[in-house]
Amino acid sequence: MVQQLIIMLVLIGVSFFVGMLIQHYAPTRSEALRSLASQSSLLLIIPFAVINSLWQLSGVDTELLIVPLLGVGVIGSGAVTAIFISRIFSLSRIDFASLLPTTSFYNIGALGALFAFVFFGEDGVALLALFKLFEEAIYFGLIFPYCRAQGKTMGDKAHHFWRNPVFVVSVSALCTGLLLSVTDVRRPSILSDVSQWLIPLGSLLLVFAAGLTFHLAGSRKWARIAITASMTRIAFGVLFVLFAFWSLDIWSAASGVLLPLCIMLACMPCGFIGVLPARLYGLNTAVANTCWIVTYFMSLVVGTFYFLVSWSG
Repeated sequence: MVQQLIIMLVLIGVSFFVGMLIQHYAPTRSEALRSLASQSSLLLIIPFAVINSLWQLSGVDTELLIVPLLGVGVIGSGAVTAIFISRIFSLSRIDFASLLPTTSFYNIGALGALFAFVFFGEDGVALLALFKLFEEAIYFGLIFPYCRAQGKTMGDKAHHFWRNPVFVVSVSALCTGLLLSVTDVRRPSILSDVSQWLIPLGSLLLVFAAGLTFHLAGSRKWARIAITASMTRIAFGVLFVLFAFWSLDIWSAASGVLLPLCIMLACMPCGFIGVLPARLYGLNTAVANTCWIVTYFMSLVVGTFYFLVSWSG
């Protein structure tokens, strides 16, 4: 397991670094490569992996219907973090709108799916698909429009979230996978091996796409806010998960897999689209970029600490 984790982290770092190199030395090709990598992952590879993982479930227990609400709660805890940090540091509305996506957007579909598969197998990926059911609706239906309203520029014409291709494909994949899981159609055995390649590939493509667009100008000025926000974001998310499991008494849900999975997802860094609102709507890109990268360092610190404690125990 430790060897798998090290290999995975190395691949993530290499993918991101290669993206940054291409951005620096071949900037004219960066946008085309970013679009190809991200759309291939979000619209093809990851949705197919979700269908594949859900298909192998032998039906869905009624207690798992709470999982999408847990996902909403974790995202909500990220939004509360932004409000909390904004009050402490007296941020302007522009800075707050730049911070909000970086605390509310979680890297669930890419890194979350990768870690879920490594630690919990295909069952983890299937549960993750339920966890992120309302993710795109919140992101594109609430947070993006709010940031657009606060921005200096209006960006592209606003669209309803249900017309967003990522949302449509994600929901379609979820429904297809759930329908297959309750039918008598048996999944071909070869698809089990396919998942072992598809999920890492889709995740690494998104990491590569992030490297193609990432900039870190003006980060030092916002480092203190970014560190505080990243720590608070994880604390609020984990506390929400523990409170939800305690109040609903679902500690053993999904054979005990759901609790560690949800805690892990609450510790995920900011999703790759967390910096987009600032760039699209003329917000503070320095705040967004700094907070985005710091969430990765903070998640790495928390993950390393967890493994050290587990290993010593």
